[in-house]
Amino acid sequence: MALLPRTKAQWSRLTHTQKEEAWYTLNPPEDDPRFPVPITTANDALVAFSSHLNDKPPRMRSVPRRGYLAALKGGQCEMNRLKRLKPTLNSLDDCYNTIQDYRRLRLWEFNHVVSRAISAGQFVISGSDCTRRRFMDVREHCLRDTVLLCRECHWSVTELEKTAQIIAGQALYGVFGSDQ
Repeated sequence: MALLPRTKAQWSRLTHTQKEEAWYTLNPPEDDPRFPVPITTANDALVAFSSHLNDKPPRMRSVPRRGYLAALKGGQCEMNRLKRLKPTLNSLDDCYNTIQDYRRLRLWEFNHVVSRAISAGQFVISGSDCTRRRFMDVREHCLRDTVLLCRECHWSVTELEKTAQIIAGQALYGVFGSDQ
């Protein structure tokens, strides 16, 4: 990538891979001494991260936990599975992105299948929510209630769901009028 994007419009034209490359150019990750080499396969991730799932202090748990959970999910974008679970998303394209390095999951999301506002007991699988809870609870919640999505698919799903909520709200409050 020759020039780094500076505006929101320039960022929006980039593909997932280009965004990831630009992000890491602008914000070079500090190599964690626990994981000095790239972890590129799900089996390697399971082995490398398994002994670090409950490290002290808790802030050191996020990378191993998210990497381990992504490996359990197969390390590939699960948009196809999400479309089977939510038929309203069938208009979105299929995705076959895979994780390049399990140490760097900045641009990957664990998307909830059921809205967190509807279902009790759901929490975000990142940051402090993921690190402060018992790992068995995090793992169970991840495998049962979430799908692993690349950032582009996550944005597409979020935008489509926002649009659907707006339309539903307009219909509920009679914004469309009787002539439409």
